[in-house]
Amino acid sequence: WEKVVTVGRREVTLPSLYDPTSFKAQLEQVTVNMDNLLTEGKEAFNGASAVFCCLGTTRKDAGSAEAFRKVDLTFVEQTAQAAK
Repeated sequence: WEKVVTVGRREVTLPSLYDPTSFKAQLEQVTVNMDNLLTEGKEAFNGASAVFCCLGTTRKDAGSAEAFRKVDLTFVEQTAQAAK
């Protein structure tokens, strides 16, 4: 890949050993409010040749069945919709 774009609720701190000049792909981190993923994140998916969804939580970490479903189902579905 020439460019790798991550879409998430917060920017990820890269390891100190990460040297962007060592990789062909340029990394871009897009931070969105996940409740607005379809509007805030849609542009990040434009032109994507592949999309990997790595969202997930546990029922315990989510705090409720409703919050768990929101992360593990709703946000994943919205990722797929935004990537279309």
